[in-house]
Amino acid sequence: MEFRFEPSFWEYMLLAILLLAAIGTFLFQFKIYRIIPLYTPPSPKATKQGVSVILSGKNHYESLKQNLEFWLKQDYPEFEVIVVHERTDEETHHLLESMARKYPMLREVNANQSINFFDEEKFSLSIGVRAARYDCVILTTPVYRPVSSCCIDSMQAAFGNGVNAVIGRVVSQNAPKKICSFRHFLEARRRLEYIGFALQGKAFTAERKLVAYRKNFFLEHQGYTGSYAIETGEFDLLAKHIKASGNVCVQIAAEATVIPVTALPVTAVKAEKAYQNILSCQQTPASGIIRAYHILNSLILITFLAGCILFGFQIGQTGTESFPGWFCYFLGIGVLHFGYQAFSMQKAGNKLQSGLFWFAIPVYGFLYISLLFALLARIRQR
Repeated sequence: MEFRFEPSFWEYMLLAILLLAAIGTFLFQFKIYRIIPLYTPPSPKATKQGVSVILSGKNHYESLKQNLEFWLKQDYPEFEVIVVHERTDEETHHLLESMARKYPMLREVNANQSINFFDEEKFSLSIGVRAARYDCVILTTPVYRPVSSCCIDSMQAAFGNGVNAVIGRVVSQNAPKKICSFRHFLEARRRLEYIGFALQGKAFTAERKLVAYRKNFFLEHQGYTGSYAIETGEFDLLAKHIKASGNVCVQIAAEATVIPVTALPVTAVKAEKAYQNILSCQQTPASGIIRAYHILNSLILITFLAGCILFGFQIGQTGTESFPGWFCYFLGIGVLHFGYQAFSMQKAGNKLQSGLFWFAIPVYGFLYISLLFALLARIRQR
């Protein structure tokens, strides 16, 4: 077999595009993913301050019945649990009334929502924050439950001097050794991105499944009033107001974790659309960098596929007599890119119990490109 290295113009172009895009993605992964497994979360302190846990209870009777008691049984000296719902929901009202006899820290707040274009959960949480007795407020949802009785203690420990927001640890499954599905892969990727930027003091979002704020900070920036009508799913737009690295803390300790119990699965398209809305409706350096990173990743996958098709065409033309040497360099760049991406994402993803997905990075990448095209097609139809 003759080893031939005489690249044409298009072969040089494919090599150059792949190399430049790989360098760009490497810088992102080294900067964002690398710091997550090295991060040491804050430990509980001797000084405890009062904490308010706030949940939206509308249409969540079954979830409250299964999960609310996990918050009420927290091992913490001074806290309250506020459930905001419409008093017309008699079933939920009776449930809360009976539980309040056993747990005096449970409070029921009435919120009759008559404007139908409001996001129900964001509206309820905003009312709950205003009714909170304590300065530290933890926002969560009834369909997730804490895995530990020390969840409040761990979240409160992250409120150091000057900290206005604490991003908690949300996991998608309670079995970290399982193979990660495509939907869970997307969830893990999104969490790694916003946690990585938050660790650098550039918070741009969080998940309302577990996020905490200073009450004064929440009210000063009018909470969710500016995003009631914005379709952001379970993502939080308030974090974009964090201006300095010392004003945000990430708590990814095992104790500060919530897991889904009664949550209905959200489609990959809907969840990704909500995340893309977050990136597009706020002009922050973090959101711009992430969108550029997604474009570079897509460019790598398309270029790599094009190079493989070209190589197959050349082999089909010349047979085994002449081997295109340019493809060795091309394949080497691609393998190094996918290898480092898988290693860095898997190591960081282990902090979030993401499961095993390193072996499927290229496959998931092509599925992600298809998902983006589906989102673009849906937007154009509207």
